[in-house]
Parts: sequence; C-alpha cells; structure tokens
Amino acid sequence: MDPNKFKPIKRENKKCEKKNKRIKIIWSGRPIREKGYYMTQRLKRYFDVIDCFNIPHHEMQKFYNSADVFVLPSLYEGMPLAALEVMACELPVVAFRVGGLPDCVFDDINGYLVEPGNVEKLIEKIKLAYEERDRLGKRETSS
Repeated sequence: MDPNKFKPIKRENKKCEKKNKRIKIIWSGRPIREKGYYMTQRLKRYFDVIDCFNIPHHEMQKFYNSADVFVLPSLYEGMPLAALEVMACELPVVAFRVGGLPDCVFDDINGYLVEPGNVEKLIEKIKLAYEERDRLGKRETSS
C-alpha cells in the first residue's frame, strides 16, 4: 500500500456535493459470494453502492475519495489491501469481523466491525459511520 498515492483528496465542502440524501458506499473486490458481493446487492436498497470490481487499481484513489463509507462484507479475508488503502484516504470502514480486519479496523476509531452475516447491524453501522465520517479515521497531525 502506497501512502503517497492513497490519501485524502481535499475538497472545499463535501456535504454540498450530495445530490440526494442517500449515503454513498463503496465496495471493492471480486464479485463472488466469499467477498460479499451478494450482500452489496442487498445494500443497494438502502444506499448508493459504487461497485469497483472492474476499475483499474491506479484509479481507485479517486473512487475511494468519492464515497462516504467503505463497506467490506466479506465472509473470508486475509489482510485486505483495499481496507488499508481506504483508511489511508481517511474513509471509514464497515466490515464483517473476519480474517485480519480486527487487526486494522477499530470500532469508533476508523470504522466498525460486525459479526458475519448480520445485515441489520451492518446497515446500522454504515449509517453510524456516515454520521461520524468527519471524525473516523482522520490522521492525527502533530505540531
């Protein structure tokens, strides 16, 4: 993960950009069951979902920075590169508690983890991450 490439893009006022009141979530991965693709399709009822399985990697920073929350509903993971990249972009992460995610996603610090398969809790935490997005995952700067 290149922290010089994956970083937040400064914007004047991101809140003014919203064209509708739906939360914009982003998902990245292969469109297979183990990576939670079926879950992202269910989430489209509640959120605007950006599917990024056909986007070239060198363009991902732009897509990550266009979303409100990154969602990773995988049933199986190692240490997902996408989660590290979005955290470098200061985007909150909401994911299932699997694989290496508990080692990098910390509740109420840079996102939220929920038990695998718990759709209601996933939706609840996506909404909470959106409400707290100005605080979650922000880099501490020293003076």
